[in-house]
Amino acid sequence: MQELFKAAVERGASDIHIKAGDFICARIHGDLQPLTATIRDCIKDPDRIDDISDLIAEGRDHYGSQTFDQHLMDLVHTDVIEFELAMAAANNPADFDLKMRMFNEPGATNPQGKPPADMTQMYGGE
Repeated sequence: MQELFKAAVERGASDIHIKAGDFICARIHGDLQPLTATIRDCIKDPDRIDDISDLIAEGRDHYGSQTFDQHLMDLVHTDVIEFELAMAAANNPADFDLKMRMFNEPGATNPQGKPPADMTQMYGGE
């Protein structure tokens, strides 16, 4: 267990969550991640640290894990926040925009049915 704590701290975990009957989780780069055997291996191996975000996204149905961007997508789909605000807050705005368009219904221009905003207008341009 001490080896896991040491590796988690070395990889930037801000905290570790332990709850009876649930997965042990670590918050790494803002995402609460269940420490499955695969994620534990990634935390311990510096060459696999970049795999963690993909594993979190893929574990959504099975483990209930989600990335920050997945949560933003949910908020847009349920009309809690506007697409433009979510995209501006996303870890990677261009990737977020692409994923929102990929998972949108065919023929939709953006998640709320509006034409996409001009990028220069979104970021303070003309």
